[in-house]
This record gives sequence, C-alpha cells and structure tokens, in this order.
Amino acid sequence: MNKIIKWQNLQIFIAITVLIILIFFAGRLLKKQSTHISQYQHIQFPGHGYSINCAYLPAKESFPVNRSVLIVYLHGLFASCEQAFEIPNKYPFAFAATDAFPNAAFLSCDYGSPGSWCSNADYNDITSSIEEISKSFPFSRIVITGTSMGGCTALSYAATAPEDIRNKIIGVLAIYAAGDLTHLYEETKSVEVRQSLETAFHGTPKISQDQYLKTSCIANLPTFPHQTKVYLISALKDKIIPAKLQNELFEQLKATTIPVRIETLPCYHVSIPPSESFVRGLKFVLSSGN
Repeated sequence: MNKIIKWQNLQIFIAITVLIILIFFAGRLLKKQSTHISQYQHIQFPGHGYSINCAYLPAKESFPVNRSVLIVYLHGLFASCEQAFEIPNKYPFAFAATDAFPNAAFLSCDYGSPGSWCSNADYNDITSSIEEISKSFPFSRIVITGTSMGGCTALSYAATAPEDIRNKIIGVLAIYAAGDLTHLYEETKSVEVRQSLETAFHGTPKISQDQYLKTSCIANLPTFPHQTKVYLISALKDKIIPAKLQNELFEQLKATTIPVRIETLPCYHVSIPPSESFVRGLKFVLSSGN
C-alpha cells in the first residue's frame, strides 16, 4: 500500500513539475511575441493621391550612416505589409533579421494594387517608402527582399530603381521567385497567378508581350547594380512558381558577374522558409566576399 501511495505521489509530483515547466515556457513565448508586436510601427507615407501603408521595425542600435542598413521587404500576392512580421509564426522574418543585424532597420510596404506584379505604381510606392524612411533613418546600404510576387518584384526593382537608390542596393534576397514572367504565366498551375498577371499587364503575354518582358528580371540584367549580391530560396516541389523557373533564374544569374547563391528547400510554394534561411541569405548578401 505504501509503495502505491509513493508511486501516486511521484506521478503527481512529475505532473506538477511538467505543468510548471510548460507554463514557464509558454509565458516566455507570449512575452517574446508581445514584445515583438510592440516593437514595430504602423506608418503611412504619401503616395500618388493615396497613402502607402508600411510596417517598420527600427534598428536595435545606433550606428554611423556608413554602417547602417535598410532591409526592405516586398510581400507576396494577396498579402500585405504585415507579412514579414507574421511569418514564420514562431519567429517572423522581420524580428529574426533585426536580431541578427542590430544595425539594420526593417521596412515592409504595400505597393501598387494587390497583384500588380512590378508595375510602375509598384516602383513608385517602393521608392517613395524608401525615400521617406531615409529622413528618419539615414543609411548607406539597402537589401531588397521579397516572397513570391515580392521576390520577382525585388529582383526587377533592384535593376530599375532610381540611380541614387540603385547605387545603395547591395543585396537581393528572393524567396520562390521567377526571372521571366512570360514563362511564369505559361508554366504556373495557379489560376490566381495568371489572372493577376493579366490584370497587371492588361492581357496575356501574347497581347502585352512588351509589358511582361520589361518587368521581368532577366530582361533587366544589363542594368542590375554591379555591387549587388543575390540569394535565392527555392521550393523543390513548387507548382505555383515552378521550381524549374526558380532554377532557370539561378542559372541566368550565375552566367553573369552577379554573385549568386541558391538554397533549395524540399517543400511546396505554400511552405514558409524558416527564419534561419532568411538570416542566412542576409549574411551572404551583406558579407564582403563571394
């Protein structure tokens, strides 16, 4: 009987201990999440007759201008400027980036209309957001990042941005991106992607061939900034932006003098890369060597 009572007491003790540990770690997680939420700001910048919504995370420490970095994030189709502050769920990109680089501020902006795929409105909104944030956070280097549609836009913007901004872009981190939007239209399994491309460029590639071409990264490689490094994160099982198009982009970049690296994940388009991959990409484009 005494042995049974002792065993029951031990079980109760273990259960209480486990519960205390779980409550402790849950509290730390909630505290970390609430801290993250309170860290970033919702701001608006003037656009062309409208306001541009942005989410902004200041640099953790003050550095001289020549050591300060602005990381710009461009969201995917049907997402918003909140995306980088919400994914991955446990440790979003924005917080992982500024934790790893205390000299970096993180800016995510809405650009153009939803699904506008590198249109002139996109470029104007991105440029306006960068120019506005520079008034309160002077910086000498820019890294353009983005996911899916945002990755495609990041690559194209780096090559076609105003000269004063283009000269500061030292890196592009593109997640699940294609370099040829005509090929994307032809190869994607997503009706939504095709429809959004048609809306953005006022028709199919047969009707608006020039629009698809001039906003594709590969068409703008001759003007790609010479100081810029590119890190690609590719999804091996992607059907929305097919993996072969992501590899095609890598090969086209590798054939130039642009330093480029690719990280391939065994996942689908809807899978979110871990923040470790995002930070790894930032370390590559911010490093001084190849």
